[in-house]
Amino acid sequence: MKKLIGFLFLVIIINSAFNTDIKESDVPEAVKRGFKKLYPNSYVYEWEFKKKSNVYEAEFYLKGEKYKSYFDAQGEWQKTEIEVKNKALPEVISKQLAQTKYANWKIDDVKRQLTPKTKNVIYIVEVEQGKQETWLSFSLDGKLLSEQPKK
Repeated sequence: MKKLIGFLFLVIIINSAFNTDIKESDVPEAVKRGFKKLYPNSYVYEWEFKKKSNVYEAEFYLKGEKYKSYFDAQGEWQKTEIEVKNKALPEVISKQLAQTKYANWKIDDVKRQLTPKTKNVIYIVEVEQGKQETWLSFSLDGKLLSEQPKK
């Protein structure tokens, strides 16, 4: 039991070293303006500061879907991720995934992602096998864009 408590304490400490929940009053005005410009009718239920990437994360719901949108300190939009149920992965992407070396890996997480650079939706599929985890990025037409092992 002591080991479990010690482990949980360590996880909390490590997480707080990289991410910090913050009050809306502590979010820079430029970041709040950037969010409202992009999502004028949405309410942020949780703000977080990502120390490692130096961005602010806004968590909110829009049309029944959970969103996470990221902004730099000047309020410039970096990306938005929308949670997707695994079974809602488009068929064209599922077929392409089945043709990769990850075909027998378990799908752990799926997100739609929008960025100012891509201007298009891409799907991020997190797959795992044992202790190995990898993020795969797919275009809407099913093309595998990138593979990134999770560290």
